Amino acid sequence: MTECVEVHEPYQEAGQQHETDMMGMNLFLATEIMLFGGLCIVIVIYRFLHPEEIVAASARLHMWISAANTVVLLISSFAAAAAIKSARHAHARRSAHLLAAAAALGLTFLGLKAYEYHAEYTEGLLPILSNPPRFSGPVEQLFMNLYLLYRSTMMRHRCALTRPCASDQAGRLEPGRVSGSRAARRSSSGCRSA
Repeated sequence: MTECVEVHEPYQEAGQQHETDMMGMNLFLATEIMLFGGLCIVIVIYRFLHPEEIVAASARLHMWISAANTVVLLISSFAAAAAIKSARHAHARRSAHLLAAAAALGLTFLGLKAYEYHAEYTEGLLPILSNPPRFSGPVEQLFMNLYLLYRSTMMRHRCALTRPCASDQAGRLEPGRVSGSRAARRSSSGCRSA
């Protein structure tokens, strides 16, 4: 099977474009590791400094909602990756269905987060919004601040990543390629056998 890759400006060859894409993806992954890894390290250090209080505070969280959200995120990531693979193999309809499934799972994620935050609000566990807050002490309040920061960052991140991917690819799936949002030109050096 021969797959033709669209070469976008300012690139002259598909190989140069691919190298730049890979560098961009590696940079993106590095920033993700720094952001979420840094937050995780802060929570681990905080747990080391206050083990009993953190265990008591984390027991008040909704573990099953978070577990369900983890499963939803894994399945939606698989659906998005499978959609790209389907588009590359000229299965536009399957790819569109998989993208729709990924978007629906993204909405499911947001619905579960809204339910979880509402439950935490009614229990007085949201740091700024709960009135009156029902924390057992400053350690629990700081833990909930960190937890809310971490989870809301993940939620915003999920929304930011899902929307451009779905809007950029929807309706543009053509056999043998996935087109981008910029005008592209064909390059004979961009065709390769698979």
